[in-house]
This record gives sequence, C-alpha cells and structure tokens, in this order.
Amino acid sequence: MSASMPERADKSRITCRADLEAEFDALVSLDPTLEPVRQQVGEVPLRLVEPGFGALT
Repeated sequence: MSASMPERADKSRITCRADLEAEFDALVSLDPTLEPVRQQVGEVPLRLVEPGFGALT
C-alpha cells in the first residue's frame, strides 16, 4: 500500500508553520503509528537558516 504526499508549492524548503504541519500530516498519513509521538512531542520549533554550508556552523 502506498500513500501519496500532499503537494507544497515550493518543495525545496519548509518556510512556515503551515509547511511544517503539512509535512507532519504527510508523515503520519504514511505511518499512522507516529501520531502518538507527534501528540507527545507537541509543537516543533520552526528553525529558519540561510541555505548552504554556512548553516552547519
């Protein structure tokens, strides 16, 4: 069985809370056993950094 991921306009980066929630929704739709984990963890901070190797330091 295969589930498809919801589409986002810009797939290259997660840039806002809605993108993050959409990706979590997609992950849970692919593996529903992750829903309790998502509920326990709660809101995950959105960390925006400039793309590239500079973000690694």
